[in-house]
Amino acid sequence: MVAETMDDDEAKKEQTAKEEKKKRFRKVRKRFARATGQRHVVSRTKKYFRSLLSSADDDVQFEDDDENEVAEEKEVPSIREVDDHQLLGSYSRRAAVAEALPERLRAKELVRRYVASTDGYSLESLSLRCAALENEPIVIIVRTADEKILGSFVGSAPFGKLVRVTSESKATSLEAAVFRADSKPRCHRSKSQLLFDEPGTFVVAARTKDFLAVAANARTGGAALRLSSSLDSGTSEASDLFDSPPLHSDDDEEEEDEEEEEDEEEDGNPEEEDNVAMGSFSEIDEPPPVGAVRRAASSKLMRKKSSSANSDLFDIADVEIYSFTRKS
Repeated sequence: MVAETMDDDEAKKEQTAKEEKKKRFRKVRKRFARATGQRHVVSRTKKYFRSLLSSADDDVQFEDDDENEVAEEKEVPSIREVDDHQLLGSYSRRAAVAEALPERLRAKELVRRYVASTDGYSLESLSLRCAALENEPIVIIVRTADEKILGSFVGSAPFGKLVRVTSESKATSLEAAVFRADSKPRCHRSKSQLLFDEPGTFVVAARTKDFLAVAANARTGGAALRLSSSLDSGTSEASDLFDSPPLHSDDDEEEEDEEEEEDEEEDGNPEEEDNVAMGSFSEIDEPPPVGAVRRAASSKLMRKKSSSANSDLFDIADVEIYSFTRKS
């Protein structure tokens, strides 16, 4: 009896050791995937880890990771090389973009059509360079001054004669998404049904002489991503259309902002600031007052905290626009 009990204990210890070994290697695989931004490589490394373990223990089995297997099958768009400084030059960033794209576009090639640092920091220059992309699918990539990579996919670009993409416009597609393509990747796709349930509220994309915006809300004047006319600053706000938080903010930064707001409330009633978010989307064709335009053009004022608790302001380092073409 004593011998049998000892054998059982040894068997349990051996099984526990196997489980711990599997957990350790599973963590290594996931950390490697997060560090490289290439989840598809995880399943490939399974063979490598199996070979390491085979000599030590042939009985160790790896469980399939459904999420990684799906990611491996997802196609990532290639890019037509222009130079080494393209914001989507790295595979990991294009993989993040692929999450925002409809399946039909993932097999195509990305072509850079505009870059602010070369073609000029102005919405006018961008509009001229990209006029031929009217109603075409595009990807907008923004590198912020603090090295975050923000972006948006728009199924019908608001360029050329098309300045407003809604369920009532002549846009050929209402598809859209916003995403992060840096060390904290995430993606939020539009809820197209909201565009039809509330046609006067949501704008997929809009372009005026004062701003370029994605996922605009006519009720609040906010947008998931909005770039100023000088392309030197922008805002990201919580979006009902994408069910997304401010794109530029990280979770830890949002907690700090909430603490600052609580401190301000304790200190007294802060002076109410004008919301100069470059005009109202409810009257998108009407130019905003001269004073508002002047204030919106000021980067110093753009850096002030917005009157909206769910918005985030940022300075822009560069902007790039990409279109799609068949692979050569």
